[in-house]
Amino acid sequence: MAIDAALGRLGIKPGVCTSSTRPANPFEGQVIYETDTNNIRFWSGSAWESNKGGIISSSAPTGAAAGDIWYDSDDGRTYIYYDDGSSQQWVEFGAPPSGSTIALASYADSAARTTAIPSPTEADLSYLQDTNSVEVYDGSAWAAVGGGSLVFITSTSVSAASSVSIDGCFTADYDNYLVVMKGTAAASATHELRLRFRASATTETGNVYDNSILYLSTGGSASGVRFTSNLSTFSSVSTLYPTDGYAYIFRPFVSGATTGIIGQGAGTTGDSVHQNGNNTTSTTQYDGVNFFHATGGTFSADFYVYGVATS
Repeated sequence: MAIDAALGRLGIKPGVCTSSTRPANPFEGQVIYETDTNNIRFWSGSAWESNKGGIISSSAPTGAAAGDIWYDSDDGRTYIYYDDGSSQQWVEFGAPPSGSTIALASYADSAARTTAIPSPTEADLSYLQDTNSVEVYDGSAWAAVGGGSLVFITSTSVSAASSVSIDGCFTADYDNYLVVMKGTAAASATHELRLRFRASATTETGNVYDNSILYLSTGGSASGVRFTSNLSTFSSVSTLYPTDGYAYIFRPFVSGATTGIIGQGAGTTGDSVHQNGNNTTSTTQYDGVNFFHATGGTFSADFYVYGVATS
């Protein structure tokens, strides 16, 4: 160090250099000033350490050392220089290092979350295991992240089965749902798959299903029929190939009429597509659905249930 008393200036003057011309053989406690980074550093005995006072600039400082703090005057963000022993980089405050992950608080369901977080704050995040969804607290209520999207609820697979029930898939978490069937093998008998709603593991077998069906044949002609029954048609299945189908189900868990739009992309001989508009006359709150072969034959398929996020 040198004492600069010229022109009446008194003070201790550190060694002046740049980040690339630091002393080759420093001693412990040696202090330098870098003209390219405007930073004061000292030799700790093993490395040049920053004074940690922070650097303000519109571009990333060069020659940074672990622990340096930089405020980007262009975007208003603050960074710290991170050295994990094998790589070095500027890391934004509040962001994880590259390659790491953030674990969200996970709860079995919304009731368990309420018990754990009785007074959430805005921007709180949580993961619900029963709906496989991430939700954020918007200041007044929990809302699904990525509003307006489909949120996977559950799935099940059957092989050579005559019937399958999916219970507990409709809740108050969502108003509307999409159920998708992907056929995995041809059926034992060509006929319809039918649909009935369920409540508390009990199938609705009352005469409450109002069906309006449009058939589009392979020849291009169309026909329709309307009837009330104790079931709803869902999709035709064939002995020739696997069959896919879907059902949009509106407000099944609400105490009121449940409406569905049901369609399939491949059907039995003579019918390539059919579309069914279904409305129940019952006000029961349904929490599940049952699919069954019309004649007791068997079918093989994967079923997927999605909630439709609306916020």
